[in-house]
Amino acid sequence: MPVVPEVPVSIRAVALDADTVALLRRHRASQAERILKLGSAYDDQGFVFANDLGDVADPDRFTRAFRALARKAGCPDLRLHDLRHFHAFGLIKSGAHIKVIQDRLGHASAAFTLQVYGHSDAEMQAKAASDFARLMTARSG
Repeated sequence: MPVVPEVPVSIRAVALDADTVALLRRHRASQAERILKLGSAYDDQGFVFANDLGDVADPDRFTRAFRALARKAGCPDLRLHDLRHFHAFGLIKSGAHIKVIQDRLGHASAAFTLQVYGHSDAEMQAKAASDFARLMTARSG
């Protein structure tokens, strides 16, 4: 059995889109079929991603599988943790409220969320300039 480091557990509710919910329901249905086949040999602990017997999935195995998929998709340097960064930056770029992003990531403060993920890109800078110009034009008119 793999050695899994003890990690503090943070339980929080996050909204999911309908497609993600459907995908997770299909995954759970597949998991339920496996549980029925294995009977009492499966220790259902309620994990979304468990090993074949219901225990904590080996994080290294999960990471290796992700890397293989990323390489196949043409993203050889993509790490699993990069998805967290992509999610946070995408939410910031889309205009989501920083408190929502903080809650989704489980951070203690919005300041930390902005410090880690609050970088901008050229498109965001151009939009800010355009928005400000529109604001100044509306005020002067």
